[in-house]
Amino acid sequence: MPSNKKQKHICHVVEATATGTLSMVTLLAQQQILRGHSVTIVYSRRPETPEKIEECFPLEANLQCIPMHGLRNWPRAIARLRSALGTLRPDAIFLHSSFAGFLGRVATYHILGSCKIFYIPHCISFMRGDLGIVKKSVFIALEKVASVRAATYLACSESERTCIERSLPGSHCVLIENAVPKLMRSGSICKTRPRTVINAGQIRLQKNPALFAEIAQKAKSENLPLHFLWLGDGEPKMRMQLEASGVEVTGWRTREQVIDELQSASAFLSTSQWEGLPVALIEAQMAQIPTFASACSGNRDCIDHGSTGWLYQDADEAIKLLRKITEDPIQLAAIAQRAQHLASHRFSAQRYGQQMEDLLNASA
Repeated sequence: MPSNKKQKHICHVVEATATGTLSMVTLLAQQQILRGHSVTIVYSRRPETPEKIEECFPLEANLQCIPMHGLRNWPRAIARLRSALGTLRPDAIFLHSSFAGFLGRVATYHILGSCKIFYIPHCISFMRGDLGIVKKSVFIALEKVASVRAATYLACSESERTCIERSLPGSHCVLIENAVPKLMRSGSICKTRPRTVINAGQIRLQKNPALFAEIAQKAKSENLPLHFLWLGDGEPKMRMQLEASGVEVTGWRTREQVIDELQSASAFLSTSQWEGLPVALIEAQMAQIPTFASACSGNRDCIDHGSTGWLYQDADEAIKLLRKITEDPIQLAAIAQRAQHLASHRFSAQRYGQQMEDLLNASA
């Protein structure tokens, strides 16, 4: 699907090379290469970064590693980014996540004047539900400091756009919802496993594994015949809490393995405290399994309660909803089918790529 517009050199700068952020960078790079653009990925490694990260991207993508993780690396990272981007001289730069958004804008101050900067926070820092007033104010101040270099904010959900426009008045913000590639049905799906309730992602405060553990414990105490599974890894203490509650924790899995697990599951259960627009939840809808999610930002944007899934406020509400797995499987199947149909259009890779292409051309 090459574009009839002039081919561009596009550079992606990403510090958070794991989970949903990496999925979105990979998808966008694929879509841009399909449209005839030249793509460079400037990335940083984290402990959870896939060992062979180059295999996540098309062969046509050029990869360059610059350490960006941690405050102590920031001065050197800014200098190295400035040098690398000055050498690459891209037509457009996409900055992914709040760290890269800050570093990339500061690094391009007073250089690459004709280059368009797009900043995709993937759930901007001050959306975090665990922030006090002081920390939230600091994050907002850092965004204002970085705005010395003009950039277009690309919000992944209406919740994120509202938050950005309210906290950063005067900023240019465009809504482009997340997407996922079309899922391929696997021939290796296990049909004999017990009814399984899945969550997927890094085990950290944002994902609220304590609530997942609480729900698993309540299900066990009420004799619900459900097996709870967490796909991913993360904070050791939080992982131990999950396992002590009877949750099976798999460790990190490839996307293909995650999709296989989703397609064999009975339900997807998100317990997040905040989200931008969760990729794992979208993948669950695409896999046509029932979705149950905490009523936080991002989850609310993805699920129409009672129509494409269910939202809940606490563990007791979640348990009442999860009873549908055994008590009302016909309703669950109908809603999962409706969600899959809507998600296949709303969250398609083609839609996402075309919106980004239109944005590039409008900014030319």
